[in-house]
Amino acid sequence: MAGGILLFSRDRQFTMSPVLFFVVALILVTIVSVALNSYSLEATWRWYLISLAFCVVVVLGSAELIRAEGVNRYINALVAVIWLGALVYAVLSLLRYYGVLQFVIPGLEPSRGRLGGIWGQPNLTSTTVWLGLLASIRRFDWRNAPYKLSISIFIYGWVIACAASRMSWLYVAGLVSLIIVSSFPVWRKAETSAIRGRLVLALLVVVVLFFVVPVVNKPVGGWLTDLGMLDRPESIALTDRDISQDAARLSEFRKLGNSISELSVQGWIVGMGPGNYARFSANADLDLRPEDLVQVIWLHSHNLFTMVFVELGLLGFMLLITLCGAIGWRLLKKPINSDSFFVTGALGIIFIHSLLEFPLWYPWFLFLTCCLTSPLFPAYAVKSEIPYLKPVVGGLIVLMTLGLLVNVGSQYRTIVRVAADPSPDGQEYQSLALLANDSLMGPYAVLRRYRDFAPEESSLDWQLREVQRIKAWQPRDLVLLREYSLLVLKRDVAHACEAGRQTAYRYPRSAPIMLEHAVMSKKLKPAEVIRLAECIERGLAPWGETVPSMKKRNLESQR
Repeated sequence: MAGGILLFSRDRQFTMSPVLFFVVALILVTIVSVALNSYSLEATWRWYLISLAFCVVVVLGSAELIRAEGVNRYINALVAVIWLGALVYAVLSLLRYYGVLQFVIPGLEPSRGRLGGIWGQPNLTSTTVWLGLLASIRRFDWRNAPYKLSISIFIYGWVIACAASRMSWLYVAGLVSLIIVSSFPVWRKAETSAIRGRLVLALLVVVVLFFVVPVVNKPVGGWLTDLGMLDRPESIALTDRDISQDAARLSEFRKLGNSISELSVQGWIVGMGPGNYARFSANADLDLRPEDLVQVIWLHSHNLFTMVFVELGLLGFMLLITLCGAIGWRLLKKPINSDSFFVTGALGIIFIHSLLEFPLWYPWFLFLTCCLTSPLFPAYAVKSEIPYLKPVVGGLIVLMTLGLLVNVGSQYRTIVRVAADPSPDGQEYQSLALLANDSLMGPYAVLRRYRDFAPEESSLDWQLREVQRIKAWQPRDLVLLREYSLLVLKRDVAHACEAGRQTAYRYPRSAPIMLEHAVMSKKLKPAEVIRLAECIERGLAPWGETVPSMKKRNLESQR
């Protein structure tokens, strides 16, 4: 959008939005935080700067489009894109959920529980479809397009019910609040009364589908399971999910609360560095009781404000608070018309999701937020004295975008090709080993190599240095297990013992696997294997488990 608009523009004026300066300020804070913090892998912070740089481009393109077409036509176009994109996404997600899409794309197997959609994640799918639902309310009315509106509401509502995201209750509450606020005299406008009515009806349909869809899905899922298309005999209903139980997110708040007094001055001001939350979370895990632990690694805090505070400190946090305050002030400054009704609802949905997860760490949601925020602020033109500067900048943006797509796409294709191979061989191993040196996708190629291939018997010191760099980036169970196995192959029993104890405490199900690795290595004496077993048992002790009991649990899970 931005590259094309600038490339074919014939005037010398660049349109600047206040949102642009906020993004630039955030980039500067990110650069300062990166410079003052340590990193084991450059890819950690490079993706941040790439995403934020593209945000500058998106805001620039949005502002140009608004100046050329006006706010109303811009929002109409944005609504049309969101509605159509979400509708295509919803249909494809339903086809995947009911096992049809796997016959076209074998890698897209159906969800075993809640509908994960093409994202592969129920909450992201739910948010995407809620945005589509809101766009359909803004785009269609009952007089001119009753069938399009009815079909859109029904498809979106069905997907939302199948996804069974507890955030849907919050979306309903948030949109009801928008309906109430926009009806107050100070914010009321006659043109929004019809939109409010359509939204009320749509919310009622969606809530009814919360109860109806699971009843339909149960026999359908059982029938498709009997046919071999699915492995989902039971359907998960949103109405059966307990909204008060959320130990995972609460544990992340508890970690921050426990660590706040130990932060350095640098940690308070510029944070621990963008992309370093996983390291912070993993280190804080060791101070939690077993009942407060969740046996997965958290790469994000599941809250926008705590995430920004941990990674970018008070500088990033205050910048975020300022932007949120400015957006709220602009939204409520004047009566709510049909354009601001849609923008308020869409930003509200993304904001609610951001309080409980991390949608803005996905560029699709981040760029959409930039597009929604741009029309809220008045833009102004800056004239360039250099002829043809605008088309040159547009051309560079297009080339940069295409170059990044080709670069990342080819590397992603290599990783997927290895992942899809049921029996990868030495050639696939070499392709992942070469890709490991890349500054963007390299760490992900290493994780794939750890998933598919055993350690090499040679170059153990080099492999150990590599796994420790990956561990500092994302201390997943897979990575900790690889570190332990390499220490076993080195016959470094003392360090393997400590690694085994910590890994067993953090990821109890890895305990029997670690003991099997020690035996399979054929590098250790029986007494050394017994010593490792004792260390692993010490890691399991706080859980009240033993290696045999965890092995039994693993076998039950596999069955």
